[in-house]
Order: sequence, then C-alpha cells, then structure tokens
Amino acid sequence: MNIEFHPEASLEFLAAADFYENGVPGLGEGFISEVERITALIESYPAIGRPIDEVFRRAVLVRFTFSVICHI
Repeated sequence: MNIEFHPEASLEFLAAADFYENGVPGLGEGFISEVERITALIESYPAIGRPIDEVFRRAVLVRFTFSVICHI
C-alpha cells in the first residue's frame, strides 16, 4: 500500500508540526512520529479506525488532537 497525503492535509500537517515545535521544543518531532506511527498502522491494517462513511475511515492520534482520514 502506498500512503499519499492530500496537498491540503500535507500543509496542515506541516503547520501543526511547526506549531507544536514552537510551543515546546521537541513536541513537533513527537507529532511527526505519531503521524508516522499511525500511517504505518494504516499500511499494515487498512481497516483500522472508525468508518466515517462507505469510503473513508478515521484513525485518531493518541497524543494529539488530530486524526488521519484515509481512503483505501
């Protein structure tokens, strides 16, 4: 499986990482690691997360108030 981010999601991801890093040094890196962790889980288990509708699923990050919305 190949993970691709929607262009707007990529911008939001980078902005959130910068926000966290500017607030607490190292937290931005923690956010990036958490997104990498959840995307690795999605790659291994595509049905992970709660269905939003018939096409999309939501995988919630553990430490941050973000979700990854995926389309398999």
